[in-house]
Amino acid sequence: MAELIDLKIFSDSRGSLTVVEQVIPFAIKRVFYIYSMDASVRGGHRHSRTIQAVICLKGNCTILSNDGMEKRELLLDHPGKCLFLQPSNWHQIINVSDDAILMVLASELFDPEDLYLCSLSMIEFENLLRLNRPLMDELREAFASVLDSGTFISEIKSRALKMNWPAIAVLHFALV
Repeated sequence: MAELIDLKIFSDSRGSLTVVEQVIPFAIKRVFYIYSMDASVRGGHRHSRTIQAVICLKGNCTILSNDGMEKRELLLDHPGKCLFLQPSNWHQIINVSDDAILMVLASELFDPEDLYLCSLSMIEFENLLRLNRPLMDELREAFASVLDSGTFISEIKSRALKMNWPAIAVLHFALV
């Protein structure tokens, strides 16, 4: 899950100093900056190994994050905010101000094999627990029935399955 933290900031009449120290949960192997961005959506991918820490040094932007369980919109509008993106987080950068400068700290060197690309719209994941929750009692009862029977599919159920298979197959392939 994407996590937004506040970095330590020391301010006085001379200005502000933001410290990135003992808060990054990985060894930093790569640092890059993104700036002079147009209105295009950036990102649109996730990684297989790379963890990233994203800081908007100037200006602001929104990061859309989707880990399959939770979708979030995270506003980066201060250099004291740091967003951690895990490899499981599909992410996009949107609503970027003209003066935005994003600094990204990465746990891995760039490797195109580490990227899982998707279209500009985030890939939708289904939360199977949420979808199956209304059916949970029925699923447990059916599973217990199969276990208690000592067989996987009784002869009666097997005949019913064979008779209904054409309708089941048509329904399945119509939905796919």
